[in-house]
Amino acid sequence: MTRQRLPINLILACLIVLPCLFGCGKRPEQNRFTTPERDVSAPLGLSENLERTHADYSLAKEAMEEEDWDIAASLLALLLEGSEPEAAFANDLGYVEMRRGRPEQALEALEKSIYLDPDYERAYFNRGMALSKLDRNSEAIEAYQKAVQLNDFYYEAWYNLGLLLYKENNLKAAKASFLQITERTRSSRFNRAYYQLGLIAADKGDDSEAVRYYNESLLLNPSHIPSYINKATALLRLGQAEKAEDLLRKAAALEPDNARIHYNLGLVLRRLEKFQEAKEAYQQSVTLRPGSKRAWLNLGFVNAFLGEPENASAAFKRALEIDPEYNNARSALNKLEAGLIQP
Repeated sequence: MTRQRLPINLILACLIVLPCLFGCGKRPEQNRFTTPERDVSAPLGLSENLERTHADYSLAKEAMEEEDWDIAASLLALLLEGSEPEAAFANDLGYVEMRRGRPEQALEALEKSIYLDPDYERAYFNRGMALSKLDRNSEAIEAYQKAVQLNDFYYEAWYNLGLLLYKENNLKAAKASFLQITERTRSSRFNRAYYQLGLIAADKGDDSEAVRYYNESLLLNPSHIPSYINKATALLRLGQAEKAEDLLRKAAALEPDNARIHYNLGLVLRRLEKFQEAKEAYQQSVTLRPGSKRAWLNLGFVNAFLGEPENASAAFKRALEIDPEYNNARSALNKLEAGLIQP
């Protein structure tokens, strides 16, 4: 006969209700990180206690795998109230609370995890994530730095550290963080480290170096659309519009419903004075993203260059409907009506 597994909800209810049926008193006030005192009137044996703890933790892990975050949080909280809480329980609770959209509660759990094990690098990593969600970036940077100090090969921590440093405009330190990854692994998971290095190079005005990094990113992940788009932008600035066009057409074949690809393709085709093809690209872009005022503006320009003033006027007016304060569109419309934009 096949044994049926009890639902997690029922098991959790038993864990909460049964102790109270046999008598449970009010707990004394405790310090933040102290654990409840064990009821010595009927102590569990060590092996029995460990067995129960492992069983409950397995249930919590199962709930996490099923993305049942409320059940997982309840189970992990019960484990932390037990006589032998572990850093892993608190770390997992912190992760679960982040998935529940509760970064402050996550931070509290992660601080407890670090209290229980000051060398638990995973807790510092998750603490960095929680702090970042709370826009406490300087503290998040310190948390990631501690994580990589404890584990120099913690690539995810190096990556998140680099992202925050880049956000803080510390390009030199951000580059150093991403290089910690690219100089040690060629895993396709970390093509994004090369991509970020490309962004840093572009920000510094070195488009040739940016292209080299985007190439490395695409070698590791040939489907990474942001690398296609930003490489094409760098090529356009380098005066290689034809190569940029080829690259964006490849990207469009991979992801035909990406409005940004079609918009950038329109920019390249306009530079090449392929106005009819540019018009088609912009039309595709505004179809996919009707609220893009820049796409409507550029569609207006290519319509004007093609000798279609009515279509140009309609596109400029649509941009102004989206943003009545969009001066570029208002200026373009005024010039069109004054006959200053000619085919």
